[in-house]
Amino acid sequence: MTHDEQLARQNTLDMNDVALAIADSAYWSYSNSLSGAAGGRHTTAHRYFEWSTKPYPGQLVVEISARRKPAIDRVGVLESITQEPVQDWDNPELNGPPPLVTIWTIRCLDGRQMRWENCQFIVAPSRRGNFSS
Repeated sequence: MTHDEQLARQNTLDMNDVALAIADSAYWSYSNSLSGAAGGRHTTAHRYFEWSTKPYPGQLVVEISARRKPAIDRVGVLESITQEPVQDWDNPELNGPPPLVTIWTIRCLDGRQMRWENCQFIVAPSRRGNFSS
């Protein structure tokens, strides 16, 4: 097994983690829909929203702005969020360095690494009650 294959295997979630993430996501979607149907801004629902929209490396994430892409490419463990110069920047009207773009790198469930830009990620719960931390 190559070094890359070993890293991919280490960073791949087991099926129990995947099932738990799906179950918890469904539960919180249901709970938040009840909160919205009641017409109020429920404190727990708001805390969940705030937590889920600020992912950091090591968390299980889902890319939500490219829904037509295969799900297997949009779900994984966030490895890094970096700022990199725009590639092939060629604008003679502007002097100076190219603008920066945010690059999100995830390790997909099947072990592949994916890089994303111009995207939006949310955190998927991966153990009960972890959105409060």
